[in-house]
Parts: sequence; C-alpha cells; structure tokens
Amino acid sequence: MLLCIAHMNEANETHLIDDEARIYELGFHIVPTVGDEGISREIESLHALIAKHEGTIISEELPQLMRLAYPLMRDIARKKHSFDSAYFGWIVFEAFPKKAHAIKEAMRHNEHIIRSLLVKTEKDASPVRHPANAPRSEVKSSSDISARTTESETQTESKEPENIMTEEQIDAEIDKLIV
Repeated sequence: MLLCIAHMNEANETHLIDDEARIYELGFHIVPTVGDEGISREIESLHALIAKHEGTIISEELPQLMRLAYPLMRDIARKKHSFDSAYFGWIVFEAFPKKAHAIKEAMRHNEHIIRSLLVKTEKDASPVRHPANAPRSEVKSSSDISARTTESETQTESKEPENIMTEEQIDAEIDKLIV
C-alpha cells in the first residue's frame, strides 16, 4: 500500500513539473534567399508560432546575415540545397514543455529554417554573443601586462584547484539542456 502511494506521489510530482512554464531559447538559421525584406515576415511568423502555442517572448536578437563555418544542407521542395551563409537569430520565450516541443516540431517543418536548436535556459541568463559582435578590449602597454601577470600568478598559487569536468560529465550536462 505504501509503495502505491509513493508511486502516485511521483506521478503527481511529474505532472506538476510538466504543468510549470519554463524558459527556452530558440536559436535558428534562416535561408539567405529570403533576403533582408523577407526577414521581418519570418520573424513575425516565429512570433505567431510562439503565441499560437501559448508562449511569451522575453527577449530576442533579430537575425543577421552571417557566413557559416561549413555548408549546411536542407531539403526544400524535395530538392537538396547547400547554404554557406544564413540569417542567424534567437528568441528567448516562456512556455509549457509540451508547447515548446510543438514549437520545435514546427521549426523542423518550416522550409525557410535551415537549422534550429531549442534549449532550456533561465530568465536572467545572459545570451552568448557572436565573437564578431563582442566588445573589443582595450590595448594595454607591456608594463601593464607584466604587472597583471605577476598579480595573477600570485593569486593562482593561493587558489585551490578547480573541479575539472570530464568529457562524459560535460556531455551529460549538455544533454540535460537540449530539448
């Protein structure tokens, strides 16, 4: 009898967890053939998709055309296309898990999306910026650099060693984030 109650409680807790809205980040590449004019239509389409699935947009970065590190293949109208550039953007939104999975599935079927990735995140998490858009650091003189090196060496000696994760642990943490 006690085992049945414990099992029921676990089922109810799982149900409650699925009923809680979560924060997701949707990263995506849009085909370059839509052009600068078509990007606004695609973004409106993504906003409508999220709204249709009862999601609330928290923040976003409008897509910018960028050269890809390697060509991406995509079947469009039953023909394979290769892209070496794409419009990359992201949207952070809040939604229920089942609705987020529906959004992910809809992204797979959108022919204007080359690739997308949906991950769980937190409301106050800082988005990672593309290195080309990152602020440049100020150039320091060689005396400033050598003074900092001496300070950091002293601080490093007094610190305790950090916990280093194995590749398996890193992979497991990444798998937890990917939806």
